[in-house]
Amino acid sequence: MSVKNPTITVYTFAVFALLATSLFLPAVSAAEPTPDYNNKIPES
Repeated sequence: MSVKNPTITVYTFAVFALLATSLFLPAVSAAEPTPDYNNKIPES
């Protein structure tokens, strides 16, 4: 397999990398919050 235009190969890899990253971002942002730092501070 010979690569005729390496620029297209780099762009293709970049597009797939961005797509894979965008698929995993919602899973990371929806993680459970840590219970240690989410305690409610009493008013008194």
